[in-house]
Amino acid sequence: MKYDWYKIINLGNFDKLNINDYEITADLEDRGMQNFRIMKGLSSLYSVILDNIFLTPFLNNRNGYNFQDRSAYIDNAKNLWVGYKADET
Repeated sequence: MKYDWYKIINLGNFDKLNINDYEITADLEDRGMQNFRIMKGLSSLYSVILDNIFLTPFLNNRNGYNFQDRSAYIDNAKNLWVGYKADET
């Protein structure tokens, strides 16, 4: 399955806010304005909610974490990326 990927936030910058959750709106080039809720859990796992879908990269050692045509991935620089299933046209 192919995804269109968008960088949402650097989690190092999120950690500097010293909060457990943060809501942001990002302008995704071909999807317009999208809302994301970023959270950090007890075991230092990060999660993101997009389109009412809860995704947690590294849950069960899966990075990217895919569910219902959405995905979330954290790269080595701690950037959080979200993916939307690409149109297969």
